[in-house]
Amino acid sequence: MWYLIWLLFCIFISASADEKVDPEIPNTETDENFIKFQQHLKSENTTFENLDEFKAKFLESGKNVTEENSPNKTKDPDFIKFQQFIQAYDKTYRNLEEYEIRLNIFRKTLQRIAKANSEQDSATFGYNAFSANTEYEMAQMKGFTPGERAKEETEEETKEETKEEAKEE
Repeated sequence: MWYLIWLLFCIFISASADEKVDPEIPNTETDENFIKFQQHLKSENTTFENLDEFKAKFLESGKNVTEENSPNKTKDPDFIKFQQFIQAYDKTYRNLEEYEIRLNIFRKTLQRIAKANSEQDSATFGYNAFSANTEYEMAQMKGFTPGERAKEETEEETKEETKEEAKEE
């Protein structure tokens, strides 16, 4: 009987773990047109000067969105690096909204890299496959993290140890 209860509990826990939503990526709907567009860009090894140019090309490809179709002509080096990152690590995003969120995360990563490189003479830093991951995704890769109860217990133990040390002195 206990085995059955334990099994049901484990199934419930694993099911609820699968339902976790990344707060930084609210729209999880897959846009098949956007997926096909990205695949086409990868197969053609096409890059754009900036996000506006990218969006305009996407809109031209058949997606009916009420946005202006005149791309900005300024060159955006971070966007170009983001496209290189996507090519290098074979990334595909579900929709344009997620693509833009990932681009902004990647921009912040590039800023951290530039800062680290300016402060460090003995090492050179660069981006990797995780450079557009959200904080939530990075936390998921860290493994077990104690819950609130464990944190509270640790804080209480620390307070008790401090009191005991004070009494001993």
